[in-house]
Amino acid sequence: MQNIRRRSEDDRLRLPQIGSEQIITALLPTLDTLELAIKNMPKKKDDWTKGVESVFTGLLGSLSAEGLQRIDKTGVPIDPEKHEVIAVDKKAKKGEVGEILQFGYEFRGKVIRAAKVKGGA
Repeated sequence: MQNIRRRSEDDRLRLPQIGSEQIITALLPTLDTLELAIKNMPKKKDDWTKGVESVFTGLLGSLSAEGLQRIDKTGVPIDPEKHEVIAVDKKAKKGEVGEILQFGYEFRGKVIRAAKVKGGA
């Protein structure tokens, strides 16, 4: 009976996190699209480009406040849990992340998408 109570309590505590994780995972492609738009913006900024930057910053800030963290460091050892090596970077040290091609994300300590990186050979 105690095991059933404990499992029920664990499930009750995990359900909101599972729902949040699913929503955040669904929003990751939108973050990628906004980031790509910012990366390819014209050098002369107008109200529209500033608006896109503002939306991206606001969305990322809100998700970060909920526990989302970006996997974005270069020069660190490749961690198979956090990094998916899809190309070789000849400039990087062997076994280290040389360049990030697509950011990865962790939500409350759990990797929900590994970063796609170039790794040193």
